[in-house]
Amino acid sequence: MLGFIEKNAAAIAPMLAGFLFAAMGIVETSTGKVEQPESAIFAMVAAKAWIPAALNVVAALVLLTYRLSEEQLVTLRLQAVKR
Repeated sequence: MLGFIEKNAAAIAPMLAGFLFAAMGIVETSTGKVEQPESAIFAMVAAKAWIPAALNVVAALVLLTYRLSEEQLVTLRLQAVKR
């Protein structure tokens, strides 16, 4: 199941980044250097820093509220062995 999630995340994340860059006006080129508008630079910084940081904060908050007792852990391990 985790492989399915990882593969989909690896496919969807670049697509979403592309949509973000297009919406923010990135200038495409294949000939070399080009001046990017401020909005495109903001999108690049957001995609590489701010969005991952925000998602990590959300993940940390979810993990902080997740409770797993020893009894639950033993039960889950027994269920996994039975499969």
